[in-house]
Amino acid sequence: VNDFFAAVKARFAAVATLEVLSGDDEADLEHAAGVYAASLVGVDDATTLATLSGGGLSAQVTAGDEVASLDLDLFAAQKRAAETGDEAELANWRRLIDAEIEKKIAGTPLEASLARAEVALGLSMHATAAATAGVAGTFKKKAKAIGKIEELVRDATSDGPAWRSRAETLPNPYGLDDATLRRATLYAAARAARVADRLLPDGARVYFSRTYGAPPVTCDWSLGMFLDAARRVVEDLGVLEDEPDRYSAPAAAQRAPRRSRRGSTSGTMDCRCSPGMPSSCGGPPRTSMWRWAESFMLETHPTGPTTSGSSADSRSTSRTAPGCARRAVRATRPA
Repeated sequence: VNDFFAAVKARFAAVATLEVLSGDDEADLEHAAGVYAASLVGVDDATTLATLSGGGLSAQVTAGDEVASLDLDLFAAQKRAAETGDEAELANWRRLIDAEIEKKIAGTPLEASLARAEVALGLSMHATAAATAGVAGTFKKKAKAIGKIEELVRDATSDGPAWRSRAETLPNPYGLDDATLRRATLYAAARAARVADRLLPDGARVYFSRTYGAPPVTCDWSLGMFLDAARRVVEDLGVLEDEPDRYSAPAAAQRAPRRSRRGSTSGTMDCRCSPGMPSSCGGPPRTSMWRWAESFMLETHPTGPTTSGSSADSRSTSRTAPGCARRAVRATRPA
């Protein structure tokens, strides 16, 4: 990671700033991305939306305005498993997940928000686990999705026929050896199932996917940052003031702004009133932000913003994207 930071600074120091995101920052941005992604699969009520994601070192949980980052090191779990065996480590891994939930979510406003969740998006490595289990890319009842992921956990607990049958068709883009692939799958799937089972209401629907829409857009923190940049550009340009009818939406789609943990209003669902708009409006409709961001996203990034891996591996980002977004909006603003 240090070598990566040094290389980025050496090459892009004149045009970019390297920012290390905290776990809560990452969750905030993922939630903003999740609100947009949910709109692409027909979910427009952000107040009952939860997002669950997991990377190499942590797992993020959001609902409403509340977020948490759970310290759950997937690499450490695999290392312990190589020493103690999978049966013992799987039990230990679940205890660690429960302990993080008790420490950071139990009794908090986030727990209350999760209890009201009607839809949850499963992102990043959670989505990969669900895809391997055959429950990604469509809405599933919580119990059905978790049951299928737990079947995957059972199959991956040992290097037996059930696992070998799955491994034959399992994508392996990083060229992992058989033992590492099995354990990476096992502990990522066990984490996804445990987090969803512990935190989501029984009646919730879940939608596991890394990408949303057509062309597909990867839903992760980088999309949230991209949309945050789009929101700020819209405000700078005064588009909602100049063309209110074009970007109108029902009053029910409006909500009050939320302050980011990074010190600025964040996400497509949080916005401030543009000059000239009534102070009681609660901010421009979030749908307006989504559609405006979407219009220039598709014109300037036909395949959508994507990342090569989970943010939890390094939690770092080059902030060249907002600058690119600003130039794109200026170039494609409607006449």
